Parts: sequence; C-alpha cells; structure tokens
Amino acid sequence: MRVSVQIENIDELRRCNGIDDIELHGEIERLRVGDHVLLTFLSGFNLRATLPVRITRIRAGRFRGRLAARPAQSKLLGLRANTMVAFTAGQIHSITRPQPKCARSKNKRGF
Repeated sequence: MRVSVQIENIDELRRCNGIDDIELHGEIERLRVGDHVLLTFLSGFNLRATLPVRITRIRAGRFRGRLAARPAQSKLLGLRANTMVAFTAGQIHSITRPQPKCARSKNKRGF
C-alpha cells in the first residue's frame, strides 16, 4: 500500500506564529546545487520526519533534490535514501552541511 507523503510548509507555520526568519531567507537565496537542506515530511498516519536533502537542481525558486539519509522513520513514511523530491523555498526547514567524512591520516605513524 502506498502512503501519501507531503512536505511541511515550514515558512507558513512560522508566519502564522509571528516569526519571519530573515536570516534563513537570505541563506536560501544563496543555496547552490550540492548544498544540503532539511525538509519535514508528513504522512497521513501522523508520522513526521525531518530529513536531509542534497539539492540537485534549482530553477525559478523551485528545488529538486535527493534524500541524503535513511532514518528509521523514513521507512515508515515509505521514503528511501536517494529518493528524488521536489520542493519550494517555503518548505525548507533549515540549511545543513553534510557530515564530514572521517579524515584519514596520510601516515598513521606520524613519520
């Protein structure tokens, strides 16, 4: 059975609560392909998961990206890592940076 999943319009929720996050709006304007954002996914079963998405395309204020993680809740929502999603600036919860990969020492012995 397919589950309907929506992306929460966080900007609308903030405005309803009297919050205008000017700093976030500025950061959104500077987003580029390859950047990571957090989106909150909602399902009809009252499930909610905030997941990282890597931006793959930006055109006329619309974004496309791929899920960059697969937390436990994503399975319940029917989402998997690398799932393609389309979203707008108003749906961006926050901007995140990808976790750095463990830096490997060129010479573990210190020579």
